[in-house]
Amino acid sequence: MARILLIDEENPARHSLRYTLQREGFDVVCTDDVAQVQTLIEQSQTELIILDITAAHLDGCQLARQLRQDADLPMLLLGPEGDYTDVVKGFQLGADDYMAKPFHPEELVMRVRSLLKRNRAVSCTKIHIGDFMIDKAMHEVQVEGHSLFLPLKEFQLLFTLASYPNHILTRSQLIEQVWGVNYEGGERTVDVHIKRLRNKLGVISQAIRLTTVRGLGYRFEVKTARH
Repeated sequence: MARILLIDEENPARHSLRYTLQREGFDVVCTDDVAQVQTLIEQSQTELIILDITAAHLDGCQLARQLRQDADLPMLLLGPEGDYTDVVKGFQLGADDYMAKPFHPEELVMRVRSLLKRNRAVSCTKIHIGDFMIDKAMHEVQVEGHSLFLPLKEFQLLFTLASYPNHILTRSQLIEQVWGVNYEGGERTVDVHIKRLRNKLGVISQAIRLTTVRGLGYRFEVKTARH
């Protein structure tokens, strides 16, 4: 799913946090080398930064300021437990969110998901792959020159899948992003909507595939023309 850059010194807490995030489906890259940070951001297609400003050999505050200047990415700071002035300082450094240590790992996961969702909603409104185009702002789908009109949930499901081409999204991930974390229906809802999308897409193109990955979920694929 999303790739996260975790900047913290090598210690058991970092290992634990990395494990928690990976268990939730995130791809996590760790470093404590300030000189490598910008290269890792550029080369690893980072979508979110987690920075522990309390790390012993890092000038966390200065690094946070620099990251805010150089990288237009959501940034979650981990800082010391204190009064509200520490939180205020964290946001002044450019943080999109701030968590005081110690914290519950599950709360951090929820905040990470919220930041990613908010950032994608702002930054990504149109996807164009080969002869496939989906425009969130205009609620428009174009496939090989044909317009496809979809009900809201089918459109949101297709947009979510197309946002991660060739990546597997589980039913629970799709439920969360399309129907919301408080949705009380079963995961069968996803299967029903996928079937409807396949039927509608299949009428106008054989290039788009919503592939079932048994036991895991679904993957969006587009077969582009070769020249």
